[in-house]
Amino acid sequence: FSVKFPDRPTMLLFRHSGRLLCKPSVPTVSPAILGLIGMSSGFVGSLVGIGGALLMVPLLSSRRIALTQVKANATALSSNALTCLVGSATLATNGHVDWTAAACITLSASLCTPLGAYCASSFSNATMKKLFGWGLLAFAPLIHVKALALQIRAGSSLNGPTSPPLQHYIGLGAITGLLSGLMGFGAGTLLVSGLCLATPLAHHSIIGTAMLALIGPNVVGSYTHYKLGNVVVRYLAALGVGSAVGAYVGGKTAVSLPADTLRWLFSVFLLFSGAKALRTIQK
Repeated sequence: FSVKFPDRPTMLLFRHSGRLLCKPSVPTVSPAILGLIGMSSGFVGSLVGIGGALLMVPLLSSRRIALTQVKANATALSSNALTCLVGSATLATNGHVDWTAAACITLSASLCTPLGAYCASSFSNATMKKLFGWGLLAFAPLIHVKALALQIRAGSSLNGPTSPPLQHYIGLGAITGLLSGLMGFGAGTLLVSGLCLATPLAHHSIIGTAMLALIGPNVVGSYTHYKLGNVVVRYLAALGVGSAVGAYVGGKTAVSLPADTLRWLFSVFLLFSGAKALRTIQK
C-alpha cells in the first residue's frame, strides 16, 4: 500500500484557492444606489464646504453595503476629489475663493496626507468610528465662533492684522492632510472651522477655499490608499458621476443662501452625523 502525495504545482494551486476562498468579498451594489450616495454626498459637501465624505463614509460602512471602515474611508476619499473639484469651480466662478490661502493649504496638506493614509491600517474599525463620531460632535459648535469673534472685534479699539500669516495656512493644511489620509473625513470639517476661527473670509469664500484646497490631498491620499489596496475601484464610476452632479447643484445652492443659514446647516449636519456614528458602535 502506497500513498501518493500531490506534486508541487498542485499544492500551490490548492493553497492559492484557499486564500481566495478566505478573502473577504466586496458586496455588489447597484450603480443606481451608488449614484444616489454620490449625488447626496456631493450636494451636502458642496453646500457646507466639507467635500461630502462625512456623508459617504457612514453610508458605505452601513449594514446595507458593509464596507470596513478603512475601505469606506479610502473609497469616499477618492470620490471626494471630484466633489471638491466641481464644487470649488462652481464657487470660484462667483468669486468665492482665496487663491493664496488655498495654495498654501494644498501644498502642506498634500505632503502630509500619505503619512495619515499609511497609519490608517493600524487602527481598528471601532476606533476609527469613535474618532469619526466624537470628532464631529467636537467640531459642530466651532462654526459659530467666528460670528462672536467678529462682534468682539467690532467693539474693540484694537487694530490687529486683518489677515493671518501664511504659516497659519500651512499649519492648518498639515493637520488637514493628516486627517484626510487617516480617516477620509474630518479634513474639510477642520479646514472650514479653522478658516472660520482665524481668517476674515466671508463664509461663502471659506467654503470655496476649503474645497479647492482639499483637491490636492484627496488625490494624493486616494493614490496612497489605492496602492495599499483599500479603494473599492468598481464603486468609483457611479459614485463619481453622482458626486459631480450633486456638487454642482450644491455649489449653486450655496451661492444663493445667506451665510448664517450655511453656518447653521453645517452645525446641524455635524451633530447628526456624529451622533449617528457613535450610535452604530453601540449596536
